[in-house]
Amino acid sequence: MSDYARWADDLDDREYPDDDENDDESDTKPCPHCGESTYEDAEQCPSCGQYLTFSTSPWSNRPGWWIALAAAGIAAVLALLAFGWL
Repeated sequence: MSDYARWADDLDDREYPDDDENDDESDTKPCPHCGESTYEDAEQCPSCGQYLTFSTSPWSNRPGWWIALAAAGIAAVLALLAFGWL
């Protein structure tokens, strides 16, 4: 038996797991129209058939009061800068 064959026999599969073992755990997101779980890279929801558009905008899922509060905070900082208090 060659040195390589002895070395290969000594390897433990737990030390070097296959990358394919975790393929069954796909990333999913809820459909924005019906709420069913869909694959992250799907173009259409398999349940309702609607085209999927997942927004990456930080403002997309914020309530109106949150946006108003952020705008008021920005205006306050700008006012402080204009009067030289910062």
